[in-house]
Amino acid sequence: MPWLIVIANPNALFGQVDGIYPNPERRGMEVEIAVSIEWLNDPSGTFRTQVGLRVYGGAARTHPKRPFRLHLRSLCGDGRLDYPLFPNS
Repeated sequence: MPWLIVIANPNALFGQVDGIYPNPERRGMEVEIAVSIEWLNDPSGTFRTQVGLRVYGGAARTHPKRPFRLHLRSLCGDGRLDYPLFPNS
């Protein structure tokens, strides 16, 4: 079973003043935080990279469990993912 691990600064993610999770009304690149992600999928392999993370969605922002969106940008890391995340891709 594959795992996606997200490593973030706890204050940037959950801080009451600046955290993106408790303040879902904030939008855009200015509130995107840099995080490290790691994909674990034995025996297929793994990867690790830096990406941007922000709260995603319109009405979903008001739900207690908010969705996130990962952004591959050169500002945070490589800007692209060179890994066959989906078979035959």
